[in-house]
Amino acid sequence: VIGYFLASTVLITFESSNFTNTYIREPLSLPKRSSGLFTLQQFTFFGGIGFFIISIIISVIFFFKRPSCKPINLNVQKKIYKKLDLFETYSSILKLFQKQCMRKFTLILLTFEVGFAATNYMTTLSLSEYGITRDTIALVNIPPVVLYIIIPLYMSRIRRPLKWFAYGYIPRLISALILAIYIHFIPDIIHRSYFYPILIILFCMNQA
Repeated sequence: VIGYFLASTVLITFESSNFTNTYIREPLSLPKRSSGLFTLQQFTFFGGIGFFIISIIISVIFFFKRPSCKPINLNVQKKIYKKLDLFETYSSILKLFQKQCMRKFTLILLTFEVGFAATNYMTTLSLSEYGITRDTIALVNIPPVVLYIIIPLYMSRIRRPLKWFAYGYIPRLISALILAIYIHFIPDIIHRSYFYPILIILFCMNQA
């Protein structure tokens, strides 16, 4: 999610000359330019260097990490680090699918996004069709992305997270329907002062 946020919202926002001229260069009394703070080529170049440096740092940390001095029974250690071959791996997966709860869980994972397909993938196209710029769409998407990062972290700390997932499914479907209706009436309300605040709230509800 963080990678998506950096590669879409941050890139689109700061690559836009309109955004950087209005909110960065003009307040700082800098001359306006026809380009943003950086180009796509510069972003990918420095992003690649950053990922390379971070990967090296992580590798060095794990390489020089001292092994635990706690004695471990060799038999227990062999059981812990026993490697399964390809056949044993798929056999274990098939054994899991013999349980009804796993079949239900798999069906839920494969189908629960169907109800949100239109709002997740067509909303941005509809906003662009009605004349909303890419950098504005990227700014509108910041609160939902932050929420999308925070909610899984919070859900990982509570008991029975799937129960809360089930409780929130129907309200999320309703919010997706409301968002679709709201998008339909964009031509009539796009110049209203409440348009963007309500749009951000609906985006957040749809992501929650």
